[in-house]
Amino acid sequence: MSDLYRKRVLGAKIETTPGTAISLSGSDAAMNVFNLVANPTAASEQRMGQGAFGQLASVVGLQTGQFTFMTELYGSSGAAPSWLQTLFAGCGVSYSAGVFSPKSEMPGSNVKTLTLGAYTNGVYKQIAGAMGNVSMTVPAGGRVMLNWTFQGRWTTPTDVAIVAPTYPTPLPTMAKSVTAITVGAWTPRITNLTFDLGNVVVPRPGINSDGGLHSYLVTDRFPTGTLDPESTLVATNPLYTQWISSTEQAFDLTLESSTGDTVISLDIPKFQVSNAQEGDRSGIQFDTVTYQANRGNTGNDEFTLTFAAA
Repeated sequence: MSDLYRKRVLGAKIETTPGTAISLSGSDAAMNVFNLVANPTAASEQRMGQGAFGQLASVVGLQTGQFTFMTELYGSSGAAPSWLQTLFAGCGVSYSAGVFSPKSEMPGSNVKTLTLGAYTNGVYKQIAGAMGNVSMTVPAGGRVMLNWTFQGRWTTPTDVAIVAPTYPTPLPTMAKSVTAITVGAWTPRITNLTFDLGNVVVPRPGINSDGGLHSYLVTDRFPTGTLDPESTLVATNPLYTQWISSTEQAFDLTLESSTGDTVISLDIPKFQVSNAQEGDRSGIQFDTVTYQANRGNTGNDEFTLTFAAA
C-alpha cells in the first residue's frame, strides 16, 4: 500500500518524567500543523573489513530524531491555546497568567521535555525527551507563523491508525492587524519581521538509556531577529548611530487575533541593533536590520509574549 504524504497529523504532550515517552491520543493532536517532517538523524558508524576492501555491517550511533513543522499564531478568549503552551514549554518558555517568558532551568516545574508523534497515514513516528527552538515570522498582509524544530530520542516506527483530533477553528492572526510596533520612540513601517528564540539544543547521552540517549536539553539561548523598515532621516530615527553606540531600547509589537477578543504582544525591553544594511524595494529605500534581544538586570527577561483580553 502506498502512503499519501498529505495525510499526517502531529501529536505533542508534556512528559511526566523527563526523557520517558508518554502515550499520545487525539486530544494531544488538536492543532493545525503545516509542513510536518519527521526524520531520524542518527548517524551510522562504518566498520571497515579486514584483508580486502569493503565494509562490515554498520551500526547506528545515538538514536536521535528531528521534527520540523509550522503553526499559525492565534489567541482566543484572552488566552493562548493549550497546544501552544505545550510546545513553548518544550522550548524552555513557561506560561503563567497569559504571559510566556523564557527560563534558564533543567526540565522540571517550568521547562519540559515532550513526546512528539507523527501519524503519517498509518505509520507512527515518535521522538521522546524532546526539546527545541521556535522562530516567528510576521509578513505584511500574511499569516503570523511559528516555525518549530524539535530534537529527541528516535523510536522505531510502528503501524498505528491515524488519530482524528478536533481541530481548532480560530482563523490565524494576520500581519494586517498590527495595532502597534515601536522601537523606542520610533514607529517604523516594515514589510517583514522575524524573531528567533535562538535556543542551543544539545543531546543528553546515557549508556543506561534507550538508544544511548536520555533526552535533549536547552543549554543557552540568543534571541535575535530581523526587520526591514523604510529608511528615514537621522532626525527621525538615528538607526546607524544606535548601531555604532550599542544603544538598547524598548521594542513592542502588538497584534489583534482574528477572534477580536485577544491582543498578542511581543515585548523586548532591551532591543539592540546588531547590523544595518541599505536595500531597494521596488524603488523604495529601506534598511535591512538585524537585532538582538538582550537580557535585563536579572536574566530570563529578554522578551515576553503576552496574551490578554482585547
